[in-house]
Formats: sequence, C-alpha cells, structure tokens
Amino acid sequence: MSNFLPTFSSYVQLVDRIYGRYFEKLDERIERRWSHYYRFLDNAKNADTRLKKAMWTNLSKGQRWHALHLQKKRRRHFALIPLSYIAFVTLFVLAIRVAVY
Repeated sequence: MSNFLPTFSSYVQLVDRIYGRYFEKLDERIERRWSHYYRFLDNAKNADTRLKKAMWTNLSKGQRWHALHLQKKRRRHFALIPLSYIAFVTLFVLAIRVAVY
C-alpha cells in the first residue's frame, strides 16, 4: 500500500502547478506595496507643508500595513502545505481502505 501513497515532493509539485501563479501574483503584490511604501516615505521627506507630509506619511503607513498583511497571508499558506499533505494522505488511505473492504 505504501507504493501508492504520493510523496511529499510530488504533492508540493502538484500544489505548485495548481497554485503557482497565485503565489507569484501574491509576491508581486507584496513587492509593489513595499515600493509604494518607500516612494511615499520619500514624498513625505520632500513635502513642502506639514499637511502634505502628514498625508504622505499616513499613506505610507497604509501601504506598510497591507504589505505586512500580505506577507502574513503568504506565510500562512506555506505553513498549511505540510498539514494539507497529511490530510491528503489520510483521506487517500481511507479511500483505499473503504474501496478494498
């Protein structure tokens, strides 16, 4: 029965094939948020008035929050891959056991 179980590397390849583009887009979004954050900080540094400086600073804080949020989301997804593999193998074994008996 162990010959039929998928290996972890084959499962990761399957996940990459299915969700690879999603993770690439997520990485692009994170990069874009950080670039906006640094650009807004530069704009705040070069601002003429206190009002504009406050505006750019607040915008940069929002971009930073979103970037950190997306990074947490990415880490959460990658942390769930081993757990989903365990669940997949368990269901796979149960399905074979039900089919055999």
